[in-house]
This record gives sequence, C-alpha cells and structure tokens, in this order.
Amino acid sequence: MLAGCNVKDWPETGTEEGRGYIEVKLQGKESGTRSESTSSVISKEEADLFLVTVTHNGEVVCQRKELMGLVHLSFPVGNGYKVFVESITETQAIEANDGWGAKRFTGNSKSFGVVSGKPTSVSVPCGQANVAINIDLEASNSKVTLVASDGRQLSTEISRVAYFNLNSSDPLFVTITVEKDGEVIQREITIEEPQQVNVNVKPDEVDMSQVTLNITYEDAFDVEFEYITVPIED
Repeated sequence: MLAGCNVKDWPETGTEEGRGYIEVKLQGKESGTRSESTSSVISKEEADLFLVTVTHNGEVVCQRKELMGLVHLSFPVGNGYKVFVESITETQAIEANDGWGAKRFTGNSKSFGVVSGKPTSVSVPCGQANVAINIDLEASNSKVTLVASDGRQLSTEISRVAYFNLNSSDPLFVTITVEKDGEVIQREITIEEPQQVNVNVKPDEVDMSQVTLNITYEDAFDVEFEYITVPIED
C-alpha cells in the first residue's frame, strides 16, 4: 500500500545544481477543547511513520513515502509545492482492529518553494480526519449495533470504539440500536465533520432491567507531537 517517490521517476538522491530538499515538521492543531478521551500524544517514532505525499503544481511527485525516508530525497527547484501527510491510509483506517478501524490524522501544508542545495522547512498542521463512535456499555446483557451508510455493520456486547471515514460530499448516517432482554432502543445520527460521538448505554435509574441511551458529541481529537512544542489551549 506504500509507494515511493517515483511517480515522475525523479532520482531519490542527488546534490546536483537545481535541486533542494524538503524538511517536514508535523504540528498539532490548536483546539478549544481537550479531554483525556480525545487527546493523543504521538511520539517521534510514530510520527516518522506518517506517510508523506508531495505535489508540484497539482501533480504528484512523491507518493506515500514514510516521513523518516524523506530526508534522503531531493526535488527540482521551483514554487508550487504542497505536502499532504496521513498517519495511515483511508483503507487501513476502516480495516484495522477486525473492521472496527483506527484513528487517522491528516494534514495539508501551504504552497511553498524548493531552494537549490538547501532544505526547505515545511510545517504541516495535523488533525483528526475520521469519526470515532465511542460505545460505553455499562448495562449488562446488552448489545449495541451500528449500521452505517458506508455499508458497515458492527455489533458489540462490550465497550469499544468504531472509526468511520468521511466523504467530502456526503454526510455519514449511522443507525444505533441497543438491545436488552427484548427491549430495543434505536437512534439515527448524521455526522458531517470529524468528531467523537459518545454512545452511553446505562441501566435505567428507576427500572434496572431497562436501559437508557445517551448520545453526546465532542470536537475533533487534539494531537500533540512529543518532539515539537505545540500551543494547545486548555
């Protein structure tokens, strides 16, 4: 699933005149909210595995190269470069963990130029790219089923998290069904931007044999890189 920087068959190394280097620095996005359930600290070792795609005037010139491998590459001098980074691919984000998915962070740089014989430092702000549905299942003998508009259906009898990719043009529709001892509760939600949805299933305070379903929403995950000082609002 990973490809090197050979889209235009440019040499991966070289110090010849008219070429320069790109030094990518990942940064977390500032956020007004911060909680233990949504914040992530990414180590240098993890960040080095982020996949980097470089474009020049809209054309891909380096595709999904691990960040740690980018230091060995040179690019022709010129303006109109952009960098896109992703922690994992969209496919990996939904296939990981037996189909329950994984967090995915992405980021885009501003346009920049490459200077001959020198490294160009490019800061890329990274943020959450997918949806996390956090199922907190406190009621015993209960099952939660998620049916999403992307065609996936997931069921669980324990607390866990499901991740879904977002389409830029269509919202994500998810039907949440809770079953307990013949009782069925069903809700439909619509998600249009990266965020965490908390699905809390608890015993009813009056009748413990029944359940209550509470759904809350949180802003996108904060992400912080250990080897970069990132201003995060408290």
